[in-house]
Amino acid sequence: IITFAIEWQLSPNNPKIGHFNNLLLFVISSLLLLHFLRQFIFKQQPLAAFFCTLLFVAHPIHTEVVANIKSRDEILSFIFLLLTMHFSLKFLEEGRKPIHLIAFCTFFFLALLSKEYGMTFIIILPMLWHFISNKKWRQWIFPYTASIGVLVFYFFLRFVFVGGINAPKITEVMNAPFLYATPLQHYCTVLMNTGHYLWLMIWPHPLSYDYSYNQIKYVSAGEWKVWAAVLVQTSLFVFAVVQFKKKNIAAFGILFYFLTLSIVSNLVVDSGVVIGERFLYQPSLGLLIAFTAFVFWLIEKFINNKKQIPT
Repeated sequence: IITFAIEWQLSPNNPKIGHFNNLLLFVISSLLLLHFLRQFIFKQQPLAAFFCTLLFVAHPIHTEVVANIKSRDEILSFIFLLLTMHFSLKFLEEGRKPIHLIAFCTFFFLALLSKEYGMTFIIILPMLWHFISNKKWRQWIFPYTASIGVLVFYFFLRFVFVGGINAPKITEVMNAPFLYATPLQHYCTVLMNTGHYLWLMIWPHPLSYDYSYNQIKYVSAGEWKVWAAVLVQTSLFVFAVVQFKKKNIAAFGILFYFLTLSIVSNLVVDSGVVIGERFLYQPSLGLLIAFTAFVFWLIEKFINNKKQIPT
């Protein structure tokens, strides 16, 4: 909202400046992503870091985030969360410098102010440290306590200025798309939609800015798409859990996807939207990391097998 106010002050009633800044922020987020992947996720595979970033930049699912000025909150949140992860790892790996802790807490706070996505990072941060850092869990206690302090401070401010997180009951179907659904229809449709999110990552066509009431019909337990979504996603989750101790980076990507999507999936809280393509801006990173790890694992296996063939 502050960035919108600045734009309006400089050039009122002119959307061009908003679109330019969205594009600029998208470029910045992509460059930060490349740096983060290169330095931490694919440290020994710079080509993998570039490949993953290229997929992120080119993926059509991000069209809405960049084209819709309102969706700047997604980009800003993503930028600040990348910096949060970056400086948290810097703090753990480079001598626990106070400047890194201050930067880590500051960017986490800015991410929360941009969008509530940051709440999921209370779980994601220790998961990230497990996969990437070689430090023992006892060394996580201080930065993790600091992150909890930031989250508590954010909720305190929200309570003071907004009045808490409990919104009044919505009785308008445009803002409550499951208003006319039975409880069974509600949860079955939500489960099917989580599968639709996954499908949009694989085949992003057709794309739409409108998934409001009746654009996606209510379904019940007899719909095959519900069970297909449950089966595929359960398989991915089981794989990630099994590979957790092995620090398989693909497992990290899958868990990152599920955790960041959870807060907007309507499974935990009602987002007021059936599906929003903009909601995949952050979760998509998890799947692209997992896909990149799998592709480069296949390449490495092919090269090793080829070396073993006698000539």
